[in-house]
Amino acid sequence: MLRDLVTLTNVEPKFWASVFNVAPEQFYEWMSGTRHIPKYILPELASVFGVQPSDIEKNQFEGGELQPAIWYKLRSIPSVSSTADLEMVGMVRKLCFNFGELQSFLSRTTGAYEGVFQRVRSAIDKAAPVISQAREAARMFRAEMGWETGGTAIGDFIRPVLRKIGIVIVESPVPDSLIEGCSFRVKSTHDIACVFANSYQSTWFRRNSVILHEICHGIFDLEGEPVSVDYRRETSDDISERRANLFAQECLVPKAVLVYLVNRFGIHWERLSAKNLASLIAGSKAEQRLVLRAALSHKMITPDQHDEYLKFDCAADLKKLSPQALTTREFLATVPHDQHKWFFQDRFVKIGGRGLLLPVGFLKIVIELLSADRITIDKAAELTMMDRYTFQERFRQMLPEAA
Repeated sequence: MLRDLVTLTNVEPKFWASVFNVAPEQFYEWMSGTRHIPKYILPELASVFGVQPSDIEKNQFEGGELQPAIWYKLRSIPSVSSTADLEMVGMVRKLCFNFGELQSFLSRTTGAYEGVFQRVRSAIDKAAPVISQAREAARMFRAEMGWETGGTAIGDFIRPVLRKIGIVIVESPVPDSLIEGCSFRVKSTHDIACVFANSYQSTWFRRNSVILHEICHGIFDLEGEPVSVDYRRETSDDISERRANLFAQECLVPKAVLVYLVNRFGIHWERLSAKNLASLIAGSKAEQRLVLRAALSHKMITPDQHDEYLKFDCAADLKKLSPQALTTREFLATVPHDQHKWFFQDRFVKIGGRGLLLPVGFLKIVIELLSADRITIDKAAELTMMDRYTFQERFRQMLPEAA
């Protein structure tokens, strides 16, 4: 049945062998049934492929029919789903499985996100207009996260707070993928909620919106769907997509935030300049079009003003106001040279022909556990999807002498 699973993913077996860190020949033998699949790897296989360990172990599936829902869903997306998309999802699912293992080492098997999602979901009237659903859900979610105070801009806090309640946030460039963001759940030592944002040709401000868009799908849509996938430049009148767009807007730029920023900077909407707009973007931590869309929805500007201000080039002014607006090269120029590798090369792992940028916090915890002698260097390399030699070479200066 492993052969059937691999076939359904539309991904080459050699890639999956790299994901599970086994020789291609051995993986082919598992697929053919000529070699027994070790019990220790069954949970990983099952989590990534979206089935039960017993299904693979027994070489049969409940009801006699294979139903790895996530891969059916990914394959059903018309014409846009590519090999890059499928491989990226496989890598992120493996990383999320490893995150669950990491939490078990820390005795932090938190699933606090599920309680938050449930409270927000159950309080929303699904018969209400979509804008009402999104605004109330965003208001509740901000309150649950401790972001309800006045004009609080949340962009700097999104990632650490979401990770604290047990959500895995992965931001990595995938140049040949049209996916902008996706979300799904993975079974590890416990259920893990995962959000991925493609950072290729994307800004930090844009990804704030993408992450919150996917969180909305996690709240409302993943109960009945195995995965939410959003593509670049995709437009949809589907209620779940409209709700997710509005939820992200209302989380990042609710009316209270706009009013606070306008008063703080002494801005007059009818005389808005590129420099004024850059101040609003930096202050709200939201991209230009989202700020203007929020201002329009709260009737602070007219449709004509929205269209005019959308044409403003704020890049130069924004870079003076926010380090998040800098390009990679510009950012590295502000960082000591000996730290450059840590931001990119040291965090980059390659599986087959596909690369993934590991979350900084995830990698730091692995190194801390290794330094405290709570895991072996082989386990650290496994968790970070590297071989032992690569891990040692990259982090030699941060490792205990015995490693």
